[in-house]
Amino acid sequence: MRLITPNAPVIDARGLRLTYPFANRPALDGVDLTVTAGERVLLLGPSGGGKSSLALAIMGAIPHSIPADVTGTLQVFGAPVREPARLAGRVAVVFQDPDAQLCCATVADEIAFALENQCLAPEVIEARIDASLDALALPRCWRARAVASLSGGEKQLVALAAALAQQADLLILDEVTAHLDEPASRQVYAALDRALADRPYLTALFVDHRLDALIDRIDRVVVLTAQGQVLTDGPPRHVFQREADRIQRSGAWLPTATRHALTLSPVPTPLPLTVAEVQAATATVPPVSNPAPSPEEDAAPRDRPTLVPGEVLALIGATGAGKTTLALQLTGWQSGTAAAVAFQSPDHQFLTQTVLEEAGSPERLAALGLSHAAQRHPLALSQGEKRRLSLARVLEADGPAVVVLDEPTFGLDSRWTAEVADWITKARRTDRTIILVSHDLDLVAALADRVAILADRRVIAEGPPAEVLTNGALLARAGLSVPPGLALRHGIAAVTPAPRLQPGEPALEPPGGLHPFAAAVVGLAWVIAATLVMDVERQAWLALLPLPCLILGLRVGARALWRGYAGFILFGLGFFGVNLVFYDTGRSFSPMLGAVPEGVDPGLYIGATLFLRTLAIGGGSFFAVAATTPARLARALIQQARMPPRAAFATLAALQAFPVLERDLATIRLAQAVRRGRRPRRFLIGPSTALLLLAAAIRRASRAALAMEVRGLTHPMQRSERLRVWWRKRDSLVVLIGLGILAAVLAKPGL
Repeated sequence: MRLITPNAPVIDARGLRLTYPFANRPALDGVDLTVTAGERVLLLGPSGGGKSSLALAIMGAIPHSIPADVTGTLQVFGAPVREPARLAGRVAVVFQDPDAQLCCATVADEIAFALENQCLAPEVIEARIDASLDALALPRCWRARAVASLSGGEKQLVALAAALAQQADLLILDEVTAHLDEPASRQVYAALDRALADRPYLTALFVDHRLDALIDRIDRVVVLTAQGQVLTDGPPRHVFQREADRIQRSGAWLPTATRHALTLSPVPTPLPLTVAEVQAATATVPPVSNPAPSPEEDAAPRDRPTLVPGEVLALIGATGAGKTTLALQLTGWQSGTAAAVAFQSPDHQFLTQTVLEEAGSPERLAALGLSHAAQRHPLALSQGEKRRLSLARVLEADGPAVVVLDEPTFGLDSRWTAEVADWITKARRTDRTIILVSHDLDLVAALADRVAILADRRVIAEGPPAEVLTNGALLARAGLSVPPGLALRHGIAAVTPAPRLQPGEPALEPPGGLHPFAAAVVGLAWVIAATLVMDVERQAWLALLPLPCLILGLRVGARALWRGYAGFILFGLGFFGVNLVFYDTGRSFSPMLGAVPEGVDPGLYIGATLFLRTLAIGGGSFFAVAATTPARLARALIQQARMPPRAAFATLAALQAFPVLERDLATIRLAQAVRRGRRPRRFLIGPSTALLLLAAAIRRASRAALAMEVRGLTHPMQRSERLRVWWRKRDSLVVLIGLGILAAVLAKPGL
């Protein structure tokens, strides 16, 4: 057991300078920073100021996994920083995108992943799984829940549980609520409070810009400049009260209460940090009542609001409420109405090959501060730069009459958020309709003329911001609360709904089924048999026999069956059509299938045989996949095939990434269809779509690889196994029956 000495240095950086390959300036330039045991430190700064780079260097990812030129010194726990896997026992990391860090099939497997990499005993791992679930108030029935069935907030809670189960001495939280709505963020912070309270010497490093929820959770604030240098460092009250002007000029965020206080005359002294402090200092506006909505208000929720030229309509609600879907429906783009849309991820919507082409003119490029990147591909920009580029094109003066902005300020610092707000105001003055979708309710309050609240994909309320956003009871129905800025202006004691976790019926991972090798033997034998059989009768048996096995034996649903067979059916129909149309009817012999029976059309016979052969190959392939699970396959490859864990889990992560890539492809097609003003293509993938999808796949793969490495996945066989994959009697029986049926089909042409 490690003993943590109070005030012992955990992080010690001296003159740290970090430069990425091909970068024109350092990401970090001479950073001096010391963090001692038990401190809760917030790393703050403008976009591109090096916050995430410093976090990556502390966890060992830079330069060991991500190439960069590093000078100066950086020590973690009194020793030079090492590879991420070697620090995994003492450093735990939670990234902002949970989809990029979860690599296992079930919640229990996800929490156990880092513990197995530390070679802990199975009984210790099981105890820690239960303890981490209990610490975050997650039900133990979640152990068997499929990770793919979780919402974004639930995934982030599982990622936090996995980090806490490591019992590390340093916890790095890199914008863990960036992709979450307000209810999910409250769940994460409430869970984190319980975890930190139990371990007073746990050191926590927050990289974040959503400050209101963090003010009471941190001991220090370290502010970086846009040039990657330390602007100021100290306790939150000291930093935000004495350095507020410098921080604001740098582009970094201030707490909402502090920003509001700077607009007052006279400015309160000392500057407040929370809403309660501002209201105590001013106490000039009487509280506004928060009446509950009457039964008449929620008796008939509507499907959609109306659009008014020259107006900003804001759509708000929790994640999954249907805001983006409704916004696209309101534009009418599918019926030919021109509309411009800035999607939440700018990576999904670029059509050109250079930043200059995407911007449209050198003047607009200069206004965006991107002249230095004119000839670079848009995907080569930083996330903040991509956001600015996508918004500028959508809000150009001669654009369509209807504009949709989906989370337009996500990832932007305070300076560029103010700039984007100015762009929106100017666009509204040209009688264009702006549909604003945002979780930032203070931005909504500042810009919107009308607000519509969505819950369960229906509009439950609509009206001016001053009425809708000050009704705490109404907002609570949608899982929201009064935004801090508006609460300050109206003197409202904002009541935040208590965090709630509603697990419902857990969606479980499918049963393990067969041993992966047994499924592979039967499936491969079926494929080989399908390639050897020459006549149509036996091909029909081979094509049809897998269906009862899949439906009755493995309980594969109709949808999964169609998804597995669809590609093979299309290929088979192609073979059938080509032979039916083009085969020479005068020939009665095929080099692939042998003699054609007399009196039968050769094209029809050969086409039907090839169609059935394709289905038989598909059935064998699908059986090999459906008869087991990816998690069992990864464990079998490690335990029986002696495959290095890194390769096995890379295979598992790739298999589980397909649904995510499907969602990416659908979003890219939709974004490009909107920009081109036509319906999305269902089957064809153009060059620009393929490039964006490839970039998304590479980005997710690199993040997943880093997430696995920082949790200790490194050496070939250096891990313990919580679960064993055994070869059972049922596996032997299935193999014997499967091979016996195939032998009978091959031996008796007359079947």
